[in-house]
Amino acid sequence: MPVILCGGAGERVAHLSQKPLPKQFHKQMDSNFTLLDSTIQRVLNNPFYFRPLLFTYKDYKAHISSGNISVSEKVFYEPCRRNTAAPVLLSALYANLKGIKYILVMPSDHIIKDLGLFDKNIEEGLFALKNSNSSIAYFGMKPERPDSAYGYICNNHKDGMAFHEKPEPEMALELINSGALWNSGIFLISVQKFLKNIQQMAPEIFDLAETIPLNHEYLPEEHYAAFPEISFDKFYCEHRYDGIIIKAKFDWCDIGSPEQYRLKGIAA
Repeated sequence: MPVILCGGAGERVAHLSQKPLPKQFHKQMDSNFTLLDSTIQRVLNNPFYFRPLLFTYKDYKAHISSGNISVSEKVFYEPCRRNTAAPVLLSALYANLKGIKYILVMPSDHIIKDLGLFDKNIEEGLFALKNSNSSIAYFGMKPERPDSAYGYICNNHKDGMAFHEKPEPEMALELINSGALWNSGIFLISVQKFLKNIQQMAPEIFDLAETIPLNHEYLPEEHYAAFPEISFDKFYCEHRYDGIIIKAKFDWCDIGSPEQYRLKGIAA
């Protein structure tokens, strides 16, 4: 099942993407679709045969409702922001309740044009994950430059795969020279293996997540606010060395700067 994270405030491009209308709701001039609309359309024909699950912030209901909400599995509204670890964990629990074995997690502010190649890469990643003991498969992109805005993934760690979240430029250059890839922010999760790992790594967080009812759109603030405000990268990825790296072949652009807004024709 695809999971789309679309609750961010667009802080990296704050003067273009303010909280009332963050960048995932900005339109692409060449298609008249928002970045979120395009993300939803990208995964409608996916190897999972499930509609996407959306995870967003409570104040964005009007923006969500004006788009492609009708083709989504469900929308969860966060009462307060807790970064990405909580949404990913709750998405996995929701999938597990539905008997869904794998989820594809992705941000809502990327541009990918070659959908055929994207689908092919996702299928390759799903096949690799199914035939491994790993809980997660990352899609890595060939770095264009040393950049501290990205996470880096590589296979030269003594125990296997290593993840480096937003390193300093000097370290980023060393990682690139050693063959590291940019973490695209798109990854596959083997739900049961992942949940088992969370139970072992952070039992108190797992127990907290299990108290949250997932039958309503609006998540209860008294429970949700107790989650630590931490990224999924910091919470999970940096502590697991058994992930799979899939070298992505599809085109990819993370809309994270004013220059990218201009080059990619985003209407701010």
